[in-house]
Amino acid sequence: MTLADFEEVARILQMSLSPVALISGVGLLLISMNSRIGRAIDRARALSDEPEPADDVMRRARVVQIRILYCRAVILRRSITLAVLSILCAAVVALCFFTMYYAGLRLQEVVVILWGLAIICLVASLGLFIYDVTLTLRALRLNVEKHLAPCGSISPDLGSGRD
Repeated sequence: MTLADFEEVARILQMSLSPVALISGVGLLLISMNSRIGRAIDRARALSDEPEPADDVMRRARVVQIRILYCRAVILRRSITLAVLSILCAAVVALCFFTMYYAGLRLQEVVVILWGLAIICLVASLGLFIYDVTLTLRALRLNVEKHLAPCGSISPDLGSGRD
């Protein structure tokens, strides 16, 4: 291997760092997403396995909770799928860099398209993830609404009331 060949390989490795960094970061997000979907599924199963409440209000409240948990699981599955697609596109981008060098193929357009898809999938995945967090807070509000004071009227020892 000549010095010029070594420098070319080093340049390709440098170009591959961006996809590898994206893969690493999205992998960490996937850990969080998998944890959230697991908790939502476990909670929905636990609620479903509980004996049927005699009180009509309690029965309806449980049905609402189960529906929200199911909706969250569906949203998180979509978010996870998009995150995995983002990783797949980034991995193929890195593979294209090496294919361009070793096979002498011109894959610049493919690289640009795949990198764009990776970022679009990541943005969509994060949007769904934020939506899941929003649903979680809505569900929490349903459970604790009777205990909530209007924002601004929280006692000084509990904070300002601004979230």
